[in-house]
Amino acid sequence: MVMKASSFSENRSFGCLERERARGRSGCPSASLDSSHDSLRGLPSSGHPTLMVALLLLLLLLLLLLPPPVQPQLEDACKWGVVLNKYSTLGEGREKFFSKEPIYAVNEFFHKLEDSPVDPKELYPGFPYFLKINLTCPIPNSAAFVRSSHFKGLVPIVLVTFYSLVNFRNWRAERLQIELKGAPFQTRKICRDEDVCIPSWYAPMPMKNGSIMMEVEISSNNQGEIIRNSRYMINMNGYLKEEKDTLIFTLGSVVRAMTHRDFINAPSRPMWATVNHAPVLILGGIPEEKMILISDSSFIDFSLVELNIDSCWLGSLQCPQDKFTASIFDTISTESILFIRQNQLVYYFTGNYSHVSQKAVGNWVQVLKKLCIKRLCPVEIPSNGSEYVLAVAGGKEEGFFHLGTITDGTVIFRQLPVSSSICESLRDPKCRLHWVVYQIEKENFLLLVESYKDRQQTFNVVQYTLVPKDYPEDSVHLIYKIPRFIPKRVSASFVMLLGMEEYTDYPLVPRGLFYNPFSHLLFIWGNAILQSFDNKNYIYLSGFPKESSIKYMASSYKSQVVCVTENEEIWILFEGSFNVYRLYPSDGWNIVFSFAQMQSSNLFSTNETSVSLFYDNIGLQQLIYLINKKGKGRLVKRRVPVNKILVYEMLTHTSYDIRKEGTVHTLSYNNLCPFEKLKMTQLPNPQKYTRVERYRAMPPLVSSNFGFHSKISLAIYQGLVYHLLWLHAKYDKPYADPVHDPTWRWWKDKKHNKVSIQDKRQCFNQSISGHNLKKSAFTLKVIGSAGKCFIRTRYGFRMQAHTMIPLLIGCPPGKRLAFDITLTLQHNKKINKRYFDCVYPDPEMPCFLFSDPFSPFFLVQDMVTGESGSFNGSYVLKVIGGGTSLENIVDYSEADIFRYNSPKDNTTSLIWIVRENWTDSQSFSILNRNSSAIEWLCLRNSPCYDIIPQSFFSPEFFFKIMVTNRGVDTSTYCDYQLIFILHIHGLPLSNHRARFFLRVTLYACFGSVFLFLLSSFLWPHLKNCWMQIKMKFTDLITTESFYTYTTSASSVPSMISSRLSTADRISIQRTRTKKIT
Repeated sequence: MVMKASSFSENRSFGCLERERARGRSGCPSASLDSSHDSLRGLPSSGHPTLMVALLLLLLLLLLLLPPPVQPQLEDACKWGVVLNKYSTLGEGREKFFSKEPIYAVNEFFHKLEDSPVDPKELYPGFPYFLKINLTCPIPNSAAFVRSSHFKGLVPIVLVTFYSLVNFRNWRAERLQIELKGAPFQTRKICRDEDVCIPSWYAPMPMKNGSIMMEVEISSNNQGEIIRNSRYMINMNGYLKEEKDTLIFTLGSVVRAMTHRDFINAPSRPMWATVNHAPVLILGGIPEEKMILISDSSFIDFSLVELNIDSCWLGSLQCPQDKFTASIFDTISTESILFIRQNQLVYYFTGNYSHVSQKAVGNWVQVLKKLCIKRLCPVEIPSNGSEYVLAVAGGKEEGFFHLGTITDGTVIFRQLPVSSSICESLRDPKCRLHWVVYQIEKENFLLLVESYKDRQQTFNVVQYTLVPKDYPEDSVHLIYKIPRFIPKRVSASFVMLLGMEEYTDYPLVPRGLFYNPFSHLLFIWGNAILQSFDNKNYIYLSGFPKESSIKYMASSYKSQVVCVTENEEIWILFEGSFNVYRLYPSDGWNIVFSFAQMQSSNLFSTNETSVSLFYDNIGLQQLIYLINKKGKGRLVKRRVPVNKILVYEMLTHTSYDIRKEGTVHTLSYNNLCPFEKLKMTQLPNPQKYTRVERYRAMPPLVSSNFGFHSKISLAIYQGLVYHLLWLHAKYDKPYADPVHDPTWRWWKDKKHNKVSIQDKRQCFNQSISGHNLKKSAFTLKVIGSAGKCFIRTRYGFRMQAHTMIPLLIGCPPGKRLAFDITLTLQHNKKINKRYFDCVYPDPEMPCFLFSDPFSPFFLVQDMVTGESGSFNGSYVLKVIGGGTSLENIVDYSEADIFRYNSPKDNTTSLIWIVRENWTDSQSFSILNRNSSAIEWLCLRNSPCYDIIPQSFFSPEFFFKIMVTNRGVDTSTYCDYQLIFILHIHGLPLSNHRARFFLRVTLYACFGSVFLFLLSSFLWPHLKNCWMQIKMKFTDLITTESFYTYTTSASSVPSMISSRLSTADRISIQRTRTKKIT
């Protein structure tokens, strides 16, 4: 057989590169004009091909679908890896993520940065961990390859995504990312004799208040070698503690290594957890052992732990038990609590996490004591700030189930139905309850009930609705009676169950229910799959064989649902379509397995046992126990290549034809995809819909010869990232304008993107930003494309034209209300024809005059997209605190808030009032953008009445104001609340104090006038009197001086005595007086 490689043409749906489609090319060269067939030239046409020829043709088709050969060895072999390091042991070993306290050793380096914009008074702590990023390549001389990659400029870019918490009541609901650039660093302890060691790259491992789950995606900077992106989960493990410098588990102990008997001949089991909120996953099912597998890295690494629980349950007539076993059956992981079931006993263990107020007790707690629990059912999607667990009772409690609510680390179970069991409500004492799902948004429970009425076994879907406590009876309704037998297959994919279809004689035995709160699809699964969009009308998916029986389902909640049968078959279906595909065993799986064996992959073996199938943020994962040729076993996690299996499976069933065109033989095969090209245009920026905020941080610049950082520069890098996230968490700017908000450059009016999907704005009440979002989804698909249309990328195949996009209806995260000070100032100047600021203006807080009407305006800001716009809804304004200065502002009580703000107050305590255009809401005024202005009153019993001036200027007051639209605004789902300080000056004095100040002023004025007049009349006389007094005082001094002189002269022997008589002194004085006059 001769093949001319230069003459073949690629399949237009499979072979064209993604970059060619992006450029708008209509197809690959030499494409067939027939849209349903493509050709491979150069094959003989004599006779029908043999089996070998068919296999060669299949291999040729597979070669056409392989990714482009751009350094395929390096792309497939090299990958990024990441571990945690402490600063004290940087570059050594790996750490578990359990410490959350910041370190302050990095602060000393910031005080030495004299020429940098660092506040010396600020404290710069750091995170407890660093990310150590390695480049691993299983190729000869990998060390030289990594070093050369560094010198070529290869740098890893780390994108850390913080997962939000379930309990949004204590933490702000937001979606945040931070992009970090890896800093190269080499540890001399590892390679002392080499000039350049094998470099590793380091970046701070950031934490945000309360976050316990972080996704780390590592990509290259597109310099040097092309390395495939890698993603890891870095989760906080709250089930560890440190003893004698060693980490041990708090829920049990590691007593031995894994053995063959732990997994071989043991059936696979589901791994249940709260989706995207469970930092630690657990899995039971170890035969005859009270052990579980536990992992904080989505089973990249794990431990086998024996639990410290007592296995003391004995069966009874009221709770019959076929067999006692120590095995852990049902395991459910939540955000901070782990649940297990052993026999009929249910336990939970609380982890040591700082984001929950309920502290860990350090041991397993048994719940539902003295009750017979036969099954735990998961509720994998949280809602309303809580998580949920369902426990199905048996024995004497048959027909009851228990709803467990987990809020802020506290577990509360409630028995349902309240008054009587499901069996009593259905009047069937022999009924059995098999499964329960919780429709949280409707507060409904859907139950799979087995009934034995009229000596006939039937299965029903029963709806139970939560009712108020004072309701006289439970709300139980039979909404669907499941057919007793499998319907006859009349089409390739589905049968509508309308009651008129034909049935086989093969019994239909359902075993469980699955409900997706996004797509609102309900599945009944067992030896058949029934699908419903309204819980009442069902479709039978005829592609699933009735001979197989499903034992559990796993969902991505993004349209993919995987079914695992009792004989470990793996089936997959896509929500919104009716086709069911078998992944294992299948021809496509065999091809994938053969390629893995050819590449000597360590993730596949001829002797392997499936342990569990589950979805994580990357895709469908399989936990598998492998036994190599030497008989050694190990537990590994591998990604199930769903798209690749479906492509290979489709090609093995693709019909083809060989025909001769002249001297050239042509291979033609069907293109099962219903379209040739799919192109999306005018796509908006993703931030508006993903609601993700992103920061970018760069490491400090260093001047080393080889570009390597030191421990000091890494410490500074960590401190800067810590300070950045601290500023993000502390951001609170109620005033929105270019002067008072340094981030004003972010906010600008933008044209909204075109969105064709809108809700009716009638879903439910308002909620805080990011809280209580209603789950929904829309499916974008081309009919008949599910599992048939794929595009080839550098990283493998990607399915096209069938995508389910989750939608969350409500107030999106990142929305906030701000005081529009700019518009407020402009409007008040316009209506008042003046504006008087404070005597000493504060640029951060402008003043408003008490006597001027006040009209506030507000902005709605989007912290994610940077969009802003005027708030045009209704709101309630309240003064909730105040003081004469910023330092002595006090908060008012609820009673005081009513007296100071309600128009219905009759205690003369009002602070303000609106004269017109207001309505009443719980005794408060409802305002809007068009309301009349606020008039300040400050009546007698208000706190701003009769303020004593602190200077010569008029009194001033600082009002603490709260603005909220809760319960009064129908224009938005957002429950906004804004608290800001308003500075008012020019407050009037009370009448009494004004009269007092008037009297004091008059007295002072009259006193001043009287003193002036008095001084004008008496001044000449006072002056003469003063001169005489002064003269007498001078004469007295002169006389005394003369007397002292004559007394001194008499003491000389040659002179006569100078003492004079009294008559002589009087005569001398008279003589002097005459001379003066």
